[in-house]
Amino acid sequence: MSHLINATKAALVFLSAAGFYATWYILLNNGTTDYMAHLRDVGPRLLPGTKEPIKTVYTGVPAIDHQLTVLALFFWENVDGSNPAGSLFCFHFATQVACGWGLLMIEGLRHGNRWTIISFIGTWGVFVQNAAYAVIIPYWCIAYLSTSRIVSSRRVSEYLVDVPNLAGIAISMVLGYVLPTILMSLPAPSIIDYDLKQWLMTFWQFFPVWVSVVQGVVPYLLPKPGEASRVSDIHMLMSMRILYAGLITTAGIGQASTMTFLATSKFFPELFTPEFVGVFNPSNVFLPATISPSTKVPSIGAGAFLLLQYDHLIGSTSMALWSTVLFVNTYRNGATYQSVGLMIVGGIIMMALTGPLGYATACIWARDELIIAEAEADGKKMQ
Repeated sequence: MSHLINATKAALVFLSAAGFYATWYILLNNGTTDYMAHLRDVGPRLLPGTKEPIKTVYTGVPAIDHQLTVLALFFWENVDGSNPAGSLFCFHFATQVACGWGLLMIEGLRHGNRWTIISFIGTWGVFVQNAAYAVIIPYWCIAYLSTSRIVSSRRVSEYLVDVPNLAGIAISMVLGYVLPTILMSLPAPSIIDYDLKQWLMTFWQFFPVWVSVVQGVVPYLLPKPGEASRVSDIHMLMSMRILYAGLITTAGIGQASTMTFLATSKFFPELFTPEFVGVFNPSNVFLPATISPSTKVPSIGAGAFLLLQYDHLIGSTSMALWSTVLFVNTYRNGATYQSVGLMIVGGIIMMALTGPLGYATACIWARDELIIAEAEADGKKMQ
């Protein structure tokens, strides 16, 4: 099985390199950075599509303020609704990240992974926000396959997460990610003003920090479960199953909502005004254009949209590949042709219903259940 793990690592290195190339090319060679430099150096320094000034001071520290201004400007057109396909894509991507980030936190807090390099999810998140999801996530997956003790472990206790930490994941994702995402999506100027919207967009950029801070505090505020080890194990298993179900449901809601909207646009175009007909074609929303020297984007928002498409495609593919290998690595002993066929069909259905990160979460959940079932069949205690 080590050959499969090594082949997966090689594939993840390739995916990360592809993510780096796409990020570098989109930012520096297709006009996106040129548009931002023109706004900075020539002006007018107004938010795209508005007569409102770009906010340039957040903390008073020039280097930090410059980075925050660039990030807010970069994502503006896909958050304010002026790029409808981009806004729909961002909604879908946001629900996938809500699921996937929760899964990363579960992995980091497992008994067998605590205090390893893969457990510092907030730090990885800061790199994601300042580099790219498509570049960093494949390397997290590589680090996991290289360092995690539970890749080959069959001990149930190493897979478990303490109940207070599981509750902390759920609460921190709501307060540190979901709420900031909703707030920054509020329309301006009808509900919030432009200045506040830019503040909220920059606040969202730090969601890995907010999530980690809340998750670190919540477990200390919750009552501890019973001291009997078996009771605690049962509580952990039930809580993990509830959290898995919640994450997959979140991804499923985003997937179903997006696909319903796309289908409505396709089959009932009369429900849309003429300027939106054809805008929500699935290929426009999900499939990024090929990047080449002759391809130039028409705006900053178009460049950001293209980068996000590659981010989603490469980063989410990496997590889907990683989770599949972990499941297969656990499942291999009881595999038959029939069971493998059912697994493939089930995976395709899950991917269609919940997207790549819902699928990844389902794979990891199934992996856990296989370990638990094996332990129970052998009459082992969860330790």
